[in-house]
Amino acid sequence: MTKAQLVEVIVKAMPHPDQISAWDLDGEEQAVRFSWRGVRFRVSNSLFCETVEGAMLSGGNVAILCDALLRLTAYELRKETPQSADTVPQQQGE
Repeated sequence: MTKAQLVEVIVKAMPHPDQISAWDLDGEEQAVRFSWRGVRFRVSNSLFCETVEGAMLSGGNVAILCDALLRLTAYELRKETPQSADTVPQQQGE
């Protein structure tokens, strides 16, 4: 997943996306960080979510809920996106 796709999933998944701030898209190659309602999050390209507390990463209750929202939203976005012709399995004889 690209960082642009990751940001799209985060913005669509989080309630009150207007309260997302302090994006850090350049700090890590495989993850982004952002703040939402006073909590700092780190989300990897594989949609694993952790809260950031100083230099520590935590997988507490808020991170678990965020993780579930992100995965559900990514799943829904994949269902909405039509497959391109080169990714649709070919039937025998075509």
